[in-house]
Amino acid sequence: MTQNVGTTIAALERRLAAVERASRLSSASLDDTAIEVRDTGGSLRAIVGQQPDGTTAVNVVNGPIPPTPTAPTVQSVLGGIAVTWDGAFADGSVTPLDFARVEVHTSATGGFTPTTDTLQNTIETPQGATATVSADGPLYVRLVTRNTSGTPSTPSAQNGPVAPAPVVADDIPPVLTGKVIQTGSSGRRVVISPDAGGVGVPGVAMYSDHPGEAQPGLLTSSTEDFSGTLQPKLEFEAPLANSGGARFRMVSPAGSAGGRFTLDTNDSRSYCFLEGVGGADTGASTIKAFAQDGSSGPSALIQATGSQVLLQRGLSRLKVETAGVTVEGPLATTDNITLATGKTVIAGTPQTPSYEPNFSGGSAASASYALLTYRITAEGMLHVVGHFRSTTARAAGAYTALVLPAGYRPAKIYACTALHVSNADAFKAAIRLNIADSGSVGLATTSAIAANDGFYINALIPLT
Repeated sequence: MTQNVGTTIAALERRLAAVERASRLSSASLDDTAIEVRDTGGSLRAIVGQQPDGTTAVNVVNGPIPPTPTAPTVQSVLGGIAVTWDGAFADGSVTPLDFARVEVHTSATGGFTPTTDTLQNTIETPQGATATVSADGPLYVRLVTRNTSGTPSTPSAQNGPVAPAPVVADDIPPVLTGKVIQTGSSGRRVVISPDAGGVGVPGVAMYSDHPGEAQPGLLTSSTEDFSGTLQPKLEFEAPLANSGGARFRMVSPAGSAGGRFTLDTNDSRSYCFLEGVGGADTGASTIKAFAQDGSSGPSALIQATGSQVLLQRGLSRLKVETAGVTVEGPLATTDNITLATGKTVIAGTPQTPSYEPNFSGGSAASASYALLTYRITAEGMLHVVGHFRSTTARAAGAYTALVLPAGYRPAKIYACTALHVSNADAFKAAIRLNIADSGSVGLATTSAIAANDGFYINALIPLT
């Protein structure tokens, strides 16, 4: 059937107009691909759809250089500086639509060029804001605009230098719980920390910045057990650079007892220290120097109390005063001291010697005769006095009767006179007695010695 040509053309025109009015992408899709957006020069500006890393996004690239921000305003705050950007740009430009952030760069040197090392903070809003930068000295500040493509602007004008505000009491909160306060993050610094003295032990750590430092100096407070009683103590330990460390320890008094402090020269030898003991309210104060030979060997103690100087072991003491040396209690033969001359002496009450074979103390004539003894006098002299005897008969000659121990020996050989008496205490002869620097006490007779013949000596001999 033949249609009217005009009607057909009119219908086609209506259908074509409908197609032109409809969206051309209403039924379109991007299947695992992307659309690239380019400018009139052909440069890539954006990628819409599937990105090279597998993500799907609108990725803006190669954006134009953003405008330079205005110079910042800077002011001092506690622990740093506050940097403010007013949201404007140096040339009066409006905020670019691809704005990302404004970077805050600082340096201690004026005229610096912003780099990744100088970046300290960012301002994320185009309206402007204030950012805080930690500082321990004066800083210069510059700003840089960054767009979504990552393109930076030229740096802003510089402001500074501005130093952090000083710390005053009103600026510090009354309580800082669980916080760490430090003068720096590396190098020589002081750190106040809840765990400076160990886990759960608050204290102050002082770093020396020494290349061999294994542990900083520590100031801590804790407790110490004294015979089952806990006492508070304060301890200061020097920086540790090897296997040992020096410590200064102070312990509070308990009841009426005096407090004490200890200077420990080595924490691997806890029996080597200098100790100060405070008396009660009106008591005397004492300083004690204690040393041990190794970790378990014999020990020695030097004690100074008031105007006196004491060399002490146990409850026995030797008092050294301007008048000389006096003994206030019995001292064993192992309690020795060294004089200024370097001569070692042993002080104490009169001592009974050990004799060589076939010699003995006392006199056979009567038990009332004094046995031979020796001691150190207050003037530091060796005093040997009393009787000893030969228990066997001997021909005329020289014999060693006894040997004095170390500490009771003169620096040189001294000769003195002794009396040779019979076993009935009758005078026989005056003889020579030698006391040697080896401690040997020898006699020389020109007549025979009968069994139980006695010898009497009373000699005062210098030790130096």
